[in-house]
Amino acid sequence: MSAPYIQQRFHPRLKIGYTAMMDQGKRNVPVHCRQGEIDGACGTYCCAILLTLYGRISNPAVLSERRTGVAARLWKAAQAVYFDGIHAKPLAKMLHSLDADLLIEVCDRSHSRILLFTEAQLSSGRLVILAWRTRNHAQQHWTLVIGIEGLQSGRRFMPQTFLCLDPGAPQPELCGYNARLEFSEKVPGYSSSFATYLSTDNGNALPVTLIGAVAVGETK
Repeated sequence: MSAPYIQQRFHPRLKIGYTAMMDQGKRNVPVHCRQGEIDGACGTYCCAILLTLYGRISNPAVLSERRTGVAARLWKAAQAVYFDGIHAKPLAKMLHSLDADLLIEVCDRSHSRILLFTEAQLSSGRLVILAWRTRNHAQQHWTLVIGIEGLQSGRRFMPQTFLCLDPGAPQPELCGYNARLEFSEKVPGYSSSFATYLSTDNGNALPVTLIGAVAVGETK
C-alpha cells in the first residue's frame, strides 16, 4: 500500500507560473485583482477574478475603463455596494444581471452546510466565491476558492484546505493562491463551527466561520 501524500487540485482554467494566470488566445493573463483599503468591494473583486477565469472579461484591473460588455455591466452594478459590501443572495443576483451565460447557485445556511456545498461545487468543476466572518462579527470578507488541498491515500482523497485568491492580499508569487482556509481540524478554544483562515502574504491566521457561498459554473 502506498504512503499517503498531500495533493493540490486547482480549477482547470487556472495556469500557475510566476503568479496565477489563464490563457486568453496566445496571451497569459494575470487573474488576480487587488482590493483597495477603504472599500467594501471584496465580493466585486472576486466576481472580476472569476469572470476573467471564465473568459467573460479580459482584464479585471481596468473595469472602470470599459464601456460595453460584461466588464462594463459589472462596474455599473457594483457601484451601489462598492463601499458597503454585499451578502450572498444579492451577490448572486448581481452576477445573474450581467447576462454572462453562467450557472449560479447560492448557499447561505450553516457553516457545515456551506463547507459541504463548497466541496461539492469544486468537485463539479465550478468556482466558489466564499464569505467568512471572524468571531463577534468583527470582520467579514469574500474570497474566491480556486482549488482544494487534501491527503491522497490510495484512491481516497480527504479534503483539508480550500486554496483561495484573496482580493485583500497581494497577488500570489510562484503559486496559484495567496490564502488558505484550513478546515480539517477543530480550532483550539473555539467551537467546531470555526476553521482557520491563513493569509500567506503575512502569515496571519484567524479563526473564522463560513457565512455564505456563491458557486459559479459555465453552461454546457
